Amino acid sequence: MGRWNDSNVFTDQTTDLRPTHAAADVVTYSVSPDYFHSAGTALLAGRAFSWNDDEKSPRVAVVNREFGSKVFGSSAKTLGGYFKLPDGARVQVVGIVENGKHKNINEDPQPAMFFPLLQAPANETCMVVRSSRDPQQLTSAITPQSTVWMPVCPLTCKVGPKRCSRLYLPRVWRLCR
Repeated sequence: MGRWNDSNVFTDQTTDLRPTHAAADVVTYSVSPDYFHSAGTALLAGRAFSWNDDEKSPRVAVVNREFGSKVFGSSAKTLGGYFKLPDGARVQVVGIVENGKHKNINEDPQPAMFFPLLQAPANETCMVVRSSRDPQQLTSAITPQSTVWMPVCPLTCKVGPKRCSRLYLPRVWRLCR
């Protein structure tokens, strides 16, 4: 999972893509196909990503309910709908997930969109690992393997909530691809 960024999004009908015409300012992530399951995020409608959602396939996103309300007017109109990015690219919504906390635990629901990692590579990535193992044992098991997956990328491990340990892997995509 890539770290979050903020981005403006526009309705599919918007032709003037200046920031003042944005439908919403949203939290944006690049994630792998198993991210939602690993993070314990419920898929409410549609589908999650697959490894076939790559740079050769149509642009797709999974969005949260708050995104659906802000950009489409309701979650019911969201699935299958299109929105635009600041560069004018059209993106189809293929899934809807529950709202979550993105920047801090006290925030109100924020609109969020998730892109397949292979369509939106990031220069930093966070790997979410779900395991019943002790975090120290898990870190010890993953650290040697990380040099095989990403030999030029440093590994920094941080333990998240008990229900989901997070291992952060800051990296440069082009070097580790």
